[in-house]
Amino acid sequence: MKPAWMLAAAAPRPGSLFSELLPWLIALLLVVVVGVVVIYFIRRSLRGSDAGAAGFSLQELRELRAAGRLTDDEFERAKTSIIGRLSQGPPGDADPHPGPDSEPKP
Repeated sequence: MKPAWMLAAAAPRPGSLFSELLPWLIALLLVVVVGVVVIYFIRRSLRGSDAGAAGFSLQELRELRAAGRLTDDEFERAKTSIIGRLSQGPPGDADPHPGPDSEPKP
């Protein structure tokens, strides 16, 4: 039979498991934080690119009309189109659960 001091020396110390896991926990936390930051910037850049989806800004349309590259009729149609798109908001913005006031009356 082994003496007690040898058994105590062979048993894992209570702090050794924590000291082995701590670097891995820090690395995992770092990976998660970096992932969240990357996803945030990707979503932000994708959301920002929707502003150019209309094609032209109203100021650009005014400049094209002033330069004679657009007729007044083309300018009005493009302006109406842009304003319509902007007033609708982003797709999927509608309330999926409308309130009782929004129900059509027979």
